[in-house]
Amino acid sequence: MFITASCKSADERYLTGNTSSSDMKEEICFVAEVRWLSLEGGFYGLVTDDGRKFIPLNLPETFRKEGLKIRVKGRVKNVVSIYMWGIPFEIYEIDVYSP
Repeated sequence: MFITASCKSADERYLTGNTSSSDMKEEICFVAEVRWLSLEGGFYGLVTDDGRKFIPLNLPETFRKEGLKIRVKGRVKNVVSIYMWGIPFEIYEIDVYSP
């Protein structure tokens, strides 16, 4: 079961990169599609319906399926990445999304 009671929805700050260190402490929840991107050696990304892009730092193997819709809860992480795409994101909870 996926619980969303204590997290904020992802908003424009995470699309534009305008985040502060206090923003990164907040848990956020969103629904996204898992995408395989062949850039820079290849990696999985999460793309929301409104175009936000997140790089999951710990996407479980069972959820690494192109086109899978998932609901995630976690935090934006301030880490260096070799990928020039999306916002690094640490997943705390994950589930297959079914509307």
